[in-house]
Amino acid sequence: MVEALMRIIIAIVLVVIVFNIGKKVAFAFFGGSDALQSFENLAKELNSLKDTSKQTDTSKQTFLSLDEGTAVIGFSKTTREFRCYGCPQILSPTQFYYLVQKPSNDDCKDKPCMCLCLKGFRSSSLSDSESRISCDSFYCQTLNEDIAPKLSLEEPLKKRNVQLANYPYWENGFMFVRRKNSETPLNGMPPNDIKKITLFIERKTTGGNIYLGACPTSPCIQ
Repeated sequence: MVEALMRIIIAIVLVVIVFNIGKKVAFAFFGGSDALQSFENLAKELNSLKDTSKQTDTSKQTFLSLDEGTAVIGFSKTTREFRCYGCPQILSPTQFYYLVQKPSNDDCKDKPCMCLCLKGFRSSSLSDSESRISCDSFYCQTLNEDIAPKLSLEEPLKKRNVQLANYPYWENGFMFVRRKNSETPLNGMPPNDIKKITLFIERKTTGGNIYLGACPTSPCIQ
């Protein structure tokens, strides 16, 4: 009995130690914030969007918490990369774009997914019209439906009284960013410096296909 009791006590102590180590690792990544939980909640909300009996489109407002210098990026099923056209904000007739390589992990391989860049979110110098965004550590979740092939930022920018000849747009995914400094890559919208942002998620049937979208304003999928 004494030996069994000691084993139970040792097991409890080990669980506590492992739990505390896990908390320290999370704090190292997120500074003790709720960014990871917010990301997981967003993935669950996107996966829970359903058609109603009277309409084929579903849209709702939600929230996302981001730490400084981090981003959430969605990737469509068959794409190898997400592109953010017009997002390097440079005064030029050329529409420059950011390119983000889709992770090859189990959550994203041959699947639509969304990923949280935990650290090392940065962009390279422009080469022709392209700048590559890299991330040192991605945490990803699989999505149940594919992401719309194009999400325009025209309406969200017009609602902020931003007038442009060519409006930025997202190709094969979506991206939300919280700026840390002037070096942080942006997503085509005005720089975001706040922790908790409002966005809209949508599930829409178009051309016989079901698509998901996440956008700054509604409607999301054009």
